[in-house]
Amino acid sequence: MRSSGPTPPPTATMTPSPSARKSPATAQTNNADQHPIASLSPRQSTTSEVFTILGTPTKTVQKDGYTILYYQLKDTDRTHKVFIKNGLVDYTIESFVADNKLYASYLAKKKKPNGVIYNLYENNAGFDLFVFSQDGTAFLAHGPSGYTAEVHHFAPVGYQTYFAKQAPQLTFK
Repeated sequence: MRSSGPTPPPTATMTPSPSARKSPATAQTNNADQHPIASLSPRQSTTSEVFTILGTPTKTVQKDGYTILYYQLKDTDRTHKVFIKNGLVDYTIESFVADNKLYASYLAKKKKPNGVIYNLYENNAGFDLFVFSQDGTAFLAHGPSGYTAEVHHFAPVGYQTYFAKQAPQLTFK
């Protein structure tokens, strides 16, 4: 169901602005296929910037004060998600379908995550959310292999704050 939400400007493009940031998780990959969602900055990027950078979403949902924009990955049923609150990006979920070791690479440079949310989507697929809350990054990954299905971006916070305020919105499928 498509709900009414902000309308993107007619000149929306898929090119990130020159001032756009690269996420710490995906910047190190130098992957030409990196999606521009990684250039959005939580609590800084505006709704207008989202439409300029990502274009028109494939689906828009209003829920619990959030506008959730879904962007379909080509030839898959997976989506990138942008959670907007009060006109600003609050949280993004960058999805991956190709084999990668983003979590393993990130972990090699960090000591360990601040916390883990086990079986996040309750599907028993072996993927857990490894949260580096003070970095504003979390990885939905298969721990033993390091394969990463999603990278979550949010404003840096303490883990307890993340768990109490950010994690509940992850049930918005």
